[in-house]
Amino acid sequence: MENDRFLGLRWRSVWAAVAKPWQQAPGWFWVRALTPSVPVTLVGVDGGKVLWVASLHGDITGPQSQGRADHAAVELPQALVLHRCVTLPQLEESELQRAIELEAIASSPFPAGDLCWGHRAIHLVQGAVSQVEVELVLASRRQVEEYLAGRGALLPDVRCAPEVWARSEATPGQYLVFQGFGEQARRAQHRLGRTLNLMIVGFIVVLVVLIAITPTLQLRARAIEAVKAYDDLHTRSRNAVASREALVRSSERVQQIENLLHETLDPVQALNLLTRALRDDTSLTALYFKGRKVTLEGQTTNAAELMQLLGKQPGFEDVVAPVPATRGFGSNKDNFKIEFMLDASRAAASERATP
Repeated sequence: MENDRFLGLRWRSVWAAVAKPWQQAPGWFWVRALTPSVPVTLVGVDGGKVLWVASLHGDITGPQSQGRADHAAVELPQALVLHRCVTLPQLEESELQRAIELEAIASSPFPAGDLCWGHRAIHLVQGAVSQVEVELVLASRRQVEEYLAGRGALLPDVRCAPEVWARSEATPGQYLVFQGFGEQARRAQHRLGRTLNLMIVGFIVVLVVLIAITPTLQLRARAIEAVKAYDDLHTRSRNAVASREALVRSSERVQQIENLLHETLDPVQALNLLTRALRDDTSLTALYFKGRKVTLEGQTTNAAELMQLLGKQPGFEDVVAPVPATRGFGSNKDNFKIEFMLDASRAAASERATP
């Protein structure tokens, strides 16, 4: 048993549902407008030749005053044609064609193999109900072929087999086309022209879209080129950037070393300055250097005078006593602790300036 289910779906039904709306595409207004009409030379019952213009959907207009046609048609006399008008409900195109065919077979007095027929449908709207009025023409294929054989001398020199037309009784001035003769060649020309027109329209639409998006594409191309150029420049300048970063780091280190050297005192120079600044009644028991900060601990006759003396010396800054000076029992000297900031270069410059 054939099973067309896959993933729980009947894909044939899905495909039919998707394709069904597109089956109505030939009836869309803009598609019909792009379907060209084809001129046809009609040989009348009286032997006259008149140029008519036929559309793919069965509309025939004319007669035309002049022109050339590659297709020809023969008009059947009314004595060979049976007319019938029926009203059908609104159906899909394929269902409507099937219903008309069944109606033609049911209404035909000719044998099934001898029947040829044509139709013309008119869509009617009556209130909320849509109906289709169909005019049928029936004829005997044997009689039609005999009639065509007798009219062969009147047919113009055309490449295709002639069509068979019958005059409409319901709509004066209109013709109905019998199926099964030369109308297929004309309809193929209709479809070919429609395809070419659709291709031209599609090409124009694509061209317009391309023209519209060209500025955007140009901007995008420029942006891509700019990014690529930036990446190339970044790649080429990588070594230079690395060298620059190394130079900056080296400069920072040199600056740090200079700051450390500037803040660190030379012990020999500092001792020389202290020796010159301190009086002979002062003795040191401890001496500390921390950067430019100097801490003195010792004994002197007058600690206050010593602080004043140090504060007057060039290069001796922020002279303070973190703890008060003390004097021991029976001693004639003060025990002191003094801190100050020493600018050795300033002090040395002052000594050089003093003879």
